[in-house]
Amino acid sequence: MKLPPLRSYLYAPGNNARLLDKVFAGGADAVTLDLEDAVPPAEKVRAREMVAKTINERAGKAGSVIFVRINHPSGGLAQDEIQAVVLPEVAGLRLPKIEDADEVRQVAAWVEQAEQANGVPLGSVVLICTIESALGLMHAFEIASAHPRVFALGFGAADFVSDAGITPGPEGLETLYALSQLVVVSRAAGIRPPIDAVYRYLDNPAGLEKTARQARALGFFGKSVIHPKQVEIVNAVFSPTEEEIEHARKIVELAQQAEMQGKGAVQNSSGEFIDVAVVRRAEGILALAANFPKK
Repeated sequence: MKLPPLRSYLYAPGNNARLLDKVFAGGADAVTLDLEDAVPPAEKVRAREMVAKTINERAGKAGSVIFVRINHPSGGLAQDEIQAVVLPEVAGLRLPKIEDADEVRQVAAWVEQAEQANGVPLGSVVLICTIESALGLMHAFEIASAHPRVFALGFGAADFVSDAGITPGPEGLETLYALSQLVVVSRAAGIRPPIDAVYRYLDNPAGLEKTARQARALGFFGKSVIHPKQVEIVNAVFSPTEEEIEHARKIVELAQQAEMQGKGAVQNSSGEFIDVAVVRRAEGILALAANFPKK
């Protein structure tokens, strides 16, 4: 499955029938049907059945790309969850608290078995591996490179700061090293940019926008959200603005003119030095904008 750029990933607890239904109307590019932290232990099996039913009911319907967050592969639940939810409508699985590449390879083997059993095209279900500990961060490149199914890394901020003994402040500078490390690792491994963690304060849209913009500036693309009212802000932050699109268009046009004249790097009217790297970034902005046409 060739996935488009995904700006927002809206969570829904797997044991809540009302939210499993409503999550698809939230406007998010992707939904994450959760079998892990949002579901108490006594509800895990029931949630698995409810999520599988929800996925089957989405067959043939347009809308948000579907991911499922399963439980950790060491917990005794993941293999049965994978067998139940790896269905034709599922784009991928979100793996929590991943700390080494062997965990990823084990899940990938289970996914292949489920694809074969459930009539899903082989290799189509991707994996988002969430880094939530210091050990996971230290092994991030091996995790990102563990298997071709790895689509992106996610960041679990709450668990990470707890594990690392960090006291988070309002500017979020305490996790800057970890965030930058995930960006570099993702690029080196040739996977998509990492996905930012949820923002837990539902009544602080300014804070949500600030953290999303910080993540985008660092090189993240996309953010997990826990309520539909967060989706519009996140989608806007990770979409190119009209100004960015126009600036990129002018750069590409100027580069094309320079090439026709046999020139390499040139300056624009603002004195900006335009070389190959600048042109590539501008082309990337235009390609991204094509995925999110203005309404």
